[in-house]
Amino acid sequence: MKRQIDYHIHTDFSGDSSEKMANYVQKAVELGYEELAFTEHFESDPQEIADYGIPPLRLLVRDINKLQLEYPAIKLKYGLEIGEYHRNQVFADSIISKYPPDVKIGSIHAMPGGYNVSVPLKFKLTDKEMKLYYEENIYLLESVKIDILGHLGIYARFLKNWPDLSGSKAHLEKLTDLLIKTDTALEINTSGLRNTIESLIPDPQVILMYLKKGGKLLTLGSDSHTVNDFDKVYNRAINILKDCSVSEIAVKEKNNWAFRKI
Repeated sequence: MKRQIDYHIHTDFSGDSSEKMANYVQKAVELGYEELAFTEHFESDPQEIADYGIPPLRLLVRDINKLQLEYPAIKLKYGLEIGEYHRNQVFADSIISKYPPDVKIGSIHAMPGGYNVSVPLKFKLTDKEMKLYYEENIYLLESVKIDILGHLGIYARFLKNWPDLSGSKAHLEKLTDLLIKTDTALEINTSGLRNTIESLIPDPQVILMYLKKGGKLLTLGSDSHTVNDFDKVYNRAINILKDCSVSEIAVKEKNNWAFRKI
């Protein structure tokens, strides 16, 4: 199966990865990928900064540009995954403005209650907590301009089954409407296929809801933190998307979206 893109990759510029950027590029070139985006964690929440820090953007851009010269057959993009962007926009923008990313992913990791939903939870979220999670994503879309909404439903990654989403249906309806209204792409995050949920994130029923409304902007991201995770479930992800009648993936071309057939 022909490889296209991966728009969600972490290296040792992210606080939770020790992988070298060159290892991904070498593997991607061998597999025939056309495009990668290195989307390092940029945490704006003080608690998350204490744990993961902020990457040195000048060095990040330098290393991407250096590898681009070394590997001209593949397109490399500089990206950031900005956590809780809507809560700390002024602070985040004051740093990012000097090195604006090609790809900007907005995501929710830290909930208002202080717990992180992207790690294995010791408890199952209640309906109220799931609604609060989706409300945070709504606030994010309403407050700041991002290119991609990242890993929607990440709290389920380490569960065995998706929880009942019927109680969050109104929130998901509003979210998918906002994605279309704001021209924001919905990330198809494949990390769930490598974990106990064994599903794309978001739940395919959310993907179908978005598509039914006329949404077309879907990006593909492995959320890899090691090169061993990179490409591990690519074929499975593409086959699931095809079962959802998806035939194209969105890619960022300067300030516009373009499409590649899968």
